[in-house]
Amino acid sequence: MSIKRFSDDLVESAHWKTEADKQRTVDEIILHHGYLHAAYTSLRKVSLQGKYYANIRAMVQRDRNYEEIEGALFALANYKKKEDIRLIKETLSWLNPSMSAISFRLMRDYPDTAYMEVLRYYFDKRRFYRNLSRSEYYAWDAGPEFLRTVASYRSDSSARILKAILNRKPFCSCTADTNSLKETLLRAIWANPCPAYVEVRRQIQPEMAAILKRDSTDTLPLDSDSGFIFKDITDEPVHW
Repeated sequence: MSIKRFSDDLVESAHWKTEADKQRTVDEIILHHGYLHAAYTSLRKVSLQGKYYANIRAMVQRDRNYEEIEGALFALANYKKKEDIRLIKETLSWLNPSMSAISFRLMRDYPDTAYMEVLRYYFDKRRFYRNLSRSEYYAWDAGPEFLRTVASYRSDSSARILKAILNRKPFCSCTADTNSLKETLLRAIWANPCPAYVEVRRQIQPEMAAILKRDSTDTLPLDSDSGFIFKDITDEPVHW
């Protein structure tokens, strides 16, 4: 359960004169007030330091909503400690029905063979397809991240999942942008050559040839106008 306090609103709407002032506030919140919602949101906005490790591990194990736990779990994985693999896997298993793009990126950015079981369970319970049918947002956020993460494991287990998705007829029985999703799947397979994917890569080779040809003609010149307008914020206060 997550409770947002008045102090959370104060912190999240605060401004600081310098990064050093902001850092002192972050240290105080994470090190001494890890129960605050602001402690969880701050993990996405600061450079993680060794002194936070024990506090972040404790934050992962609190009774909080899945979005807060996902953020803390990603921060914990950043420390790359083997002794945390079991805790991360168990927590991902608990989060499994509600895993978002953050959880999938964790398993891709900080891979371990133990996480393949989490991905396999997620797929076997048909959560990939159920979430696609429930939310268009999933189709361009968590859905593609799931495909990229599975492909990155380059194993027989991941190959079985990828083949099952690729060969399903219809590809997806929902109103989501399945063309874009299928292209994400093809690119993910192509970007991870390995012995386990030889067969499926041979299957998608004609489609990938067309995609790569299109890529070569869609590339913009380096001197093209990006359309971005940059604003000088040198004298503005530091935001949360």
